[in-house]
Amino acid sequence: GGKTSKSSSSDSINSSAEKMTAAALKQRMLAADNAPVADKRASSQTVEIPAGKGEPAKTVVLQDEYAWLRGAKWPNETVDEPDIIKYLEAENDYCKDFLKSLEEHKDKFYETLKGRIKLTDKTVEAKRGDWLYYSRTEEALQYSIDCRRKADGSAAEEILLDRNKLAENQKFCKVLATNVSENHKLMAYRSDFVGDENYKLTFQKVGTGELLPESGELEQISTYCWHECANQAADPVGVFYSVRNAQLRPTKVYYHKFGTDVSADPLIFESQNEMYTVSVRPTEDLEYIMIDYHSKTENEVKYFSMADTLQKAQAAGTGMPLTADAFPLTTLRALQEDIEYSAEHGGGSWLLKTKEGCQHEHFRILRKRDGTDADFEVLLEEDSEFAISSSPAVTRSFFGVSYLSTKTGQPRLFVYKNDPSMAAAEVRAMRQQVYFPGVDPDLTSHNAAFSHTCNYEEDLICVAVDTPTAPTIWYKYPKFGAAAADLAVVKQKEVPNYEQELYATERVYVQYEENRSAA
Repeated sequence: GGKTSKSSSSDSINSSAEKMTAAALKQRMLAADNAPVADKRASSQTVEIPAGKGEPAKTVVLQDEYAWLRGAKWPNETVDEPDIIKYLEAENDYCKDFLKSLEEHKDKFYETLKGRIKLTDKTVEAKRGDWLYYSRTEEALQYSIDCRRKADGSAAEEILLDRNKLAENQKFCKVLATNVSENHKLMAYRSDFVGDENYKLTFQKVGTGELLPESGELEQISTYCWHECANQAADPVGVFYSVRNAQLRPTKVYYHKFGTDVSADPLIFESQNEMYTVSVRPTEDLEYIMIDYHSKTENEVKYFSMADTLQKAQAAGTGMPLTADAFPLTTLRALQEDIEYSAEHGGGSWLLKTKEGCQHEHFRILRKRDGTDADFEVLLEEDSEFAISSSPAVTRSFFGVSYLSTKTGQPRLFVYKNDPSMAAAEVRAMRQQVYFPGVDPDLTSHNAAFSHTCNYEEDLICVAVDTPTAPTIWYKYPKFGAAAADLAVVKQKEVPNYEQELYATERVYVQYEENRSAA
């Protein structure tokens, strides 16, 4: 009897689960009366795929019968075709009508979710020079506010960017994070006030709010960074930026020198392969600008000197643009089939997290010391017990690497000396594991990572940890080889209406055999 009852219960649960699948819900909606169905209109797009991975170059024609819904003017102008708007309005009206029976639960569900979020809060403060930068929210406001304050507490909070004011009289507002220059006097941010994901760059003087003439003229921005060296007292000379094409894929990297016409901006690099995109950023020590040319499975990093190009920009004179040959590109590691790598420079060395030479689809760390090594050497070898899961978090004297245990899936954080005078074997031998208060590395289910608030110049390493029962805690790692008790709490995430003592977790392991031939 018990066995039959269990079977009936299981069948009932499975039946309910089937009714709740996305596919079943879609069919139910389409089967209802008056469900709008978009017209099918013949459309095609031709894509040229260069030779690679043992395959010859080929032309592929993609068929898309619903491409007309994108709009002929997209992404350069607002879509206003009457047939598209009419169809979208019909879909919205139908969805509202179909879900009308859930309206009584909507507010309750919303309030329950909101009740678990601290609405007046702020992010972890990131120290840069004499300032602490952070973003905060207020319960009565819809958007976040970017701020800063003096690290020594000598001055009141200074608001850098209030998105709530930018959103006034706007139907749509998405403003991404602010980027403040090394001298703390100029900031930039990307914004979209239409909803078409065309991000424009704004340049604004900190304190006065004065906008630079170039503000709003650089469009379809994907990534960008200042043209400046570390601790530079003067304003940045210009900005490097990557631009997206009609398919919203970033494929070009340009340079704009402030005070010149944007139409004269030189093209530094362009992806000629539709399967590859590009991004641009500085190294942690601000000695180089890196252009990452990448697909889903492989990439290549090119770089050039920050100091050399700054000298060229200053030598050209105010109001005089540069040409592309002012930015000679050097390939850090040549493109290899199915080889991914990420690069960083700091402390007098290049560090690469790469799959090159790995046997188990893991990563290893290579190093090339400035003026010492002709080529990269293996610094941290691939480990069968601990798989590298992050790129190195680099400061002037240290670097941190995150690992995952191949047996338990539990994270491990290790800190290494970033000293080019040390041999690779010595660096490995002196590594120190990061331990967290109240967290057993093997027995406690947890996530751990190096925080984005690490500071290169000040050798500041910050780490974060959370468990299924404890919200995230951010710590300052005070010294090389610090014990768990030495870590200083920077911030602990607050979750309203949560009683931690009511919850517990148990970690259970099972063994399995993988039949790769049947996969």
